[in-house]
Amino acid sequence: MPTKITVAEASKLLGITQMALRIALRQGRFSQFGEAWKNDEKWSYYINRARLEQYLKAEGVNNELYIKAQEEG
Repeated sequence: MPTKITVAEASKLLGITQMALRIALRQGRFSQFGEAWKNDEKWSYYINRARLEQYLKAEGVNNELYIKAQEEG
């Protein structure tokens, strides 16, 4: 399984929109599992799958949401 997860996949697991996740990453609000940086005019995002899964477990995110997102994946 790859260590990187897309913004689309992560936003489903977190139950927020892709734009909300991008903005939070830019602000450093999800530094536990991801980061954002700007190259010239374009933003790039990195989200670590294992650290995101640890964050979801630690935060007690609804397991049904996690399972549903995995099935849709």
